[in-house]
Amino acid sequence: MKERKGPGRPSKYNNIETLNELKEQVLLYRKENPFRKIRPADMVRFSKKLHDSRPEQYHFFNKDVWLSYGKSYINEINEPLRTKFVMEDEKVYEIPNVVDCVTKFKDDPEKIISLLSPIETMLHNSLRREEELINKVKELKSENEELKRQVWSYKDFVLQMAHHSYITEYQEKFGLKNIISPNA
Repeated sequence: MKERKGPGRPSKYNNIETLNELKEQVLLYRKENPFRKIRPADMVRFSKKLHDSRPEQYHFFNKDVWLSYGKSYINEINEPLRTKFVMEDEKVYEIPNVVDCVTKFKDDPEKIISLLSPIETMLHNSLRREEELINKVKELKSENEELKRQVWSYKDFVLQMAHHSYITEYQEKFGLKNIISPNA
């Protein structure tokens, strides 16, 4: 709500009820036109349409009211939709909706580029990270295969030791106990 600057008559529209109705009308317009960029002139026409259809529920607001008091609501609703992602490392990423950006700012390529360039950067980083992870997976698979070969060689070694532990000559030479024979 705007504060009074000095003496004089208080503003007719600078009250909570009017500001809430302005916000409500902007939200209703957004429901009917989800992908259009809203301009004050659009809201004047929409306000007139609402007032004509239900004068007891909605007031008509002229261009000056929308420019003075409703502009903040219009700017807020014109911001592109964003999706927030919170990663495990507590980083928060806000990704703008591409369709929303293109439809709202089709006449302003600079704005589209500024909104979509972070997505491009995130995509490049994501692809780089994916490549690193693929290489890491390959390394881990290779390491896993090597460990499997070692396990098999140890199993083979243990089997040979068990077999040799049954032979008396090896028992004496290496100090092995007979682990195969249950009578040993």
